[in-house]
Amino acid sequence: MDKAATMRQPKLIKKSSLVSNPTTMRMAAEINRIVPRLTTIRRQLHKHPELSGAELATTAYLARQLAAAKIPYKLGAGKRGIITNIAP
Repeated sequence: MDKAATMRQPKLIKKSSLVSNPTTMRMAAEINRIVPRLTTIRRQLHKHPELSGAELATTAYLARQLAAAKIPYKLGAGKRGIITNIAP
């Protein structure tokens, strides 16, 4: 069995474990929507590391992922870093 097959996959958030708060439920739905992509994103970032303060390719990659997931964001100073809210 290869290493990728044995790695733990991210778990979805079960509705039964949440308080029935509309904001919490909405956040859980958004998290569950992107969970399948998280392993791919993590592997991509670790495959192409960048020096601290020079994360231009990392920022561009994460911006593309956020745009594809329809998650609003802003670029940090010097187009390095991502700024986004996890809750409205």
